[in-house]
Amino acid sequence: MRFRSLLCAALGAGIPVHVIIAQQTKVVPAGMDQVQGQISCGFLFNRTDADFFLLYDASQITAGQAQLNGIGFRQGQQFTSLLAGFTKPYRVTAFTVPINAAATTGLGTPVNVTALTGGATGTVVFQGPVTFPTHSPLVLSPGPFDVNLPFSVPYTFDATQGNLLLRIQATDTTPAGGSYLVDAVAISAGYGIVTAVEATGCPSGAISVTLRTQNTSVVTGQSIDTAFTVTPGVGALLVALSLDRADHDLTPFGMPGCSSRVGPTVAVQALLPSPPTVPHALWPIPAGPAFVGTSLFTQAVALSPVGGPPALSNTEGLVLVSPLPQINKTVIFWTGSVYAQISAIELMPVVRLDGTFP
Repeated sequence: MRFRSLLCAALGAGIPVHVIIAQQTKVVPAGMDQVQGQISCGFLFNRTDADFFLLYDASQITAGQAQLNGIGFRQGQQFTSLLAGFTKPYRVTAFTVPINAAATTGLGTPVNVTALTGGATGTVVFQGPVTFPTHSPLVLSPGPFDVNLPFSVPYTFDATQGNLLLRIQATDTTPAGGSYLVDAVAISAGYGIVTAVEATGCPSGAISVTLRTQNTSVVTGQSIDTAFTVTPGVGALLVALSLDRADHDLTPFGMPGCSSRVGPTVAVQALLPSPPTVPHALWPIPAGPAFVGTSLFTQAVALSPVGGPPALSNTEGLVLVSPLPQINKTVIFWTGSVYAQISAIELMPVVRLDGTFP
């Protein structure tokens, strides 16, 4: 999460300091703030009678008491042409329920809504028109959270009382604007998230480098394995793996049109490629649940042995997963005849929750 603002007022010695914490945001699943999901989801908003539930175990939201003020979605990535926008009214109802995400597998399909909600009516927190902007394919991902449903009634979620369930329903018969794709993830044990931040690199003359990370290696307790394809003539590779993302224009350094995407918390390896052999960078990752959901960014620089500007690779965003099955969030959606779920994996839209999250 990140603070939108933090105001501290200290009026003098001996006078208490008053801290006002303004609205925060929390992106769920964890680690997806600046990493695009590896899939897109078209079955949530593409129906005239759209109706779906997002269930989050309390651990995914807060350990205490959170106040939710809105939810936002962002565009999906898996399309190649213009994605038409539309406006349509929706309603959001919030619940605190005893059932957790893993337990929904026992409900089967069709899902019984009463069993899901525990028979509660919930609290309507939003009702009104939602604007879905027109989108075109992204050059740099992810896109902004620009499909927003701001709550008119804040919802207090107490993690000690149950789990968070949000129901989002269309409230009229206006057709949706085709298959509007929103960003999503599909998480299964042993397969980490690997997606493009910037799909193209920045060659320098005849020298270029591209990288690709195996998603089966982006798992806690293993070594992240990134392979490189380089053109002949590359003298050395400098490979960065960063906990932060920072976008820096490299034009002042003699690389016009090129940008670095890695931040200051970075590890670097030097490799000596010898085409056609493909070099690999291996990054050991500790085991343990504390590392699950960590986002990382990787990019490489190819140096020329005869001088001149280096070449820059594409950039990938990675999110670490657990080697063990973990179902702590799930989506249940209306197909037109039944409420269905996908329980074998965690298939979830990437959302931004607005509010406060102690």
